[in-house]
Amino acid sequence: MADSRLARWRRERKARRARRARDAKRIRRLNRAIARRVRRLRERAARRRRRASDRLWGGSRAVTNEVIRIVAGRAPVTSRKRVATFGNPGSDHHVSQLTADAVDFGISNARGLADEISRRLGGPHDVVDFQHFIVRRNGRDFRVQIIAGPHGTGPHLHVGVRRV
Repeated sequence: MADSRLARWRRERKARRARRARDAKRIRRLNRAIARRVRRLRERAARRRRRASDRLWGGSRAVTNEVIRIVAGRAPVTSRKRVATFGNPGSDHHVSQLTADAVDFGISNARGLADEISRRLGGPHDVVDFQHFIVRRNGRDFRVQIIAGPHGTGPHLHVGVRRV
């Protein structure tokens, strides 16, 4: 009787060890599958982030390029997207703003040019500094802000565009 109890205990212990090993193997397999899935999701997110700039900042780059064509050499482009925005990471210039783009021109007090840009984009005829308006391009709406007076980092004409 004692032998049979000992033998049964050994068989059960062996079965428990086998179950633990099988469970450990399943857990390792699941962990590898989860790691592969997370790696694929991260790669997909990275591709989407890369594609955001390829898609021209959510389509906003197409509008700022239109503005550059309107200005047509009357003022030099002094700034576009950048990392440093002097304390304002929400700026249309900042690279973290994936659906916005901005362009600065080296010209001061260019209210006439600002009005012309606004008119040719389809905005109001008389634009006021820090005022914004909506334009529609390629089936999407974009907020356009034109600042012609002195502001921020010195005298320049600023045109910021953000997809809304």
